[in-house]
Amino acid sequence: FFADNGVDFEFEMNALISKVINHFATEVVSKRLAKSKTFQMMALKTHEHIEKSKKAISDPKIQQEIVRDAKKATQSVNIDYFRDSSKTFERFKRALKEEFRKDFK
Repeated sequence: FFADNGVDFEFEMNALISKVINHFATEVVSKRLAKSKTFQMMALKTHEHIEKSKKAISDPKIQQEIVRDAKKATQSVNIDYFRDSSKTFERFKRALKEEFRKDFK
């Protein structure tokens, strides 16, 4: 059944058994979820929400609101925070380089 190519027979057998068990477990879980009323309701609500979102995004008025909200969000970002972080990172890099120089002399 298995070719003798230097691979351990027990390992190959375990891999085959693992695949078979995984397949059957997937089948059982899928069938149970398909029969579950709770899962069906969740799937339906998710589908309805996605469809509603697609329609809303295609509306030019809503697109303008999204752009306006995005502009407000970017305006409230504190640029100085990023500048200070950049300076801190540069100091860290310099200190790290100096430590490496000391260690590898």
